[in-house]
Amino acid sequence: MPHVIIKFFDTALTDANKVALARSLTQTLTATLGCTAGAVSIALRPVQPADWNEEVFVPDISRRGTELIKMPDYAALAAPAQKEKES
Repeated sequence: MPHVIIKFFDTALTDANKVALARSLTQTLTATLGCTAGAVSIALRPVQPADWNEEVFVPDISRRGTELIKMPDYAALAAPAQKEKES
C-alpha cells in the first residue's frame, strides 16, 4: 500500500500533467514494490517557496535524511529576510 506525497514549489499543473505523473509513478511503484496499481495513492502538496524551509526542508529532508533514497543538491534556502540583508 504505497502512499506517495509530492511536495513541490507551487506551479500550475494541467490535468494531463497530473495524469502523466500518476501513470509514471504508479508504473514504477508497481514494478519495484510488487504491488497492484489499485494499491497506490499519490498526493500533490504545493508549497510556496517562502515556506519551503519550514514546511519541507527542515522536517522532511534535514531531520529525516537517513530515510531519503535521493538527497537534493542544495542546502536550506535562504530566508527572505536573509536575502534582503545580503543585498
